Amino acid sequence: MSDPSSPDWHYLDWSEQQIEDFWNFTANWPAHHVDYFTRQVGKGVIRFARTLMPFTQEVVDFGCGKGDLIECLLADGIPCMGVDSSAGSVDFVNARFQGRVGWKGAIPTSGGRTPMPDGSAGTLFFVETIEHLPPEVLREVLRELRRLLKPGEGRLFVTTPDDELLAREQVFCPACHSVFHRYQHVATFSKTTLAQTLEAMGFTTIACDTTDFGRYVADIPAPRRRSVLDVSMRDVLHRIKMIVRKPSPNPAQPSAPEPHLYWVGSVPRE
Repeated sequence: MSDPSSPDWHYLDWSEQQIEDFWNFTANWPAHHVDYFTRQVGKGVIRFARTLMPFTQEVVDFGCGKGDLIECLLADGIPCMGVDSSAGSVDFVNARFQGRVGWKGAIPTSGGRTPMPDGSAGTLFFVETIEHLPPEVLREVLRELRRLLKPGEGRLFVTTPDDELLAREQVFCPACHSVFHRYQHVATFSKTTLAQTLEAMGFTTIACDTTDFGRYVADIPAPRRRSVLDVSMRDVLHRIKMIVRKPSPNPAQPSAPEPHLYWVGSVPRE
């Protein structure tokens, strides 16, 4: 590849159709499914979110992808539905959860809009999606999220990489000489810019910080009942390790090595 300052390459200017094509392909390419954030830490996202807000109906995963967060919601007995701009992802998710108790179906967006009524969502998840949307598309999607969320009582839960350096994941297409992010990210956010972006669209910030959702994935086994005399140094060390591994009671406390941003907010009553 020539020097990046030369005109031999260009950044891909993602259109809505190209974004849909990208995710239609990914939804039907099983080798990429292990890379989905919610497949890796979806259980941790749900457990963490429960410490910050109630889950009230309707529970909607907006930008549901292939449904890994939905799998975690249904496994916890939480009825839910999905929304996605990719028709391929919507078809995949509806086939995946057909007949599952609590599954209310997935629907596609059209121009960022859905047929759902105003204020019909009590809990909206917008997980690892905001970084995929160009500014003009993001504005339309945030308007839709604001329209859907129940004023006052509804909660929107957003996650995104923390201050991601986009250049690290850029790849070059030798056919068209375009440069693009391998996971189709087009924006990066800090705590400040994430809150500002959402507040500029009429949301009220309740919490915004970083955490490592992976810390909340593992099940902590209950200790066995033992005699007070049946204690060894091995037992003591084991118990210390379990305490260290247990998620912090303060969900706002950030942790290494791969913190993600989270934002929780609402729409004020008019």
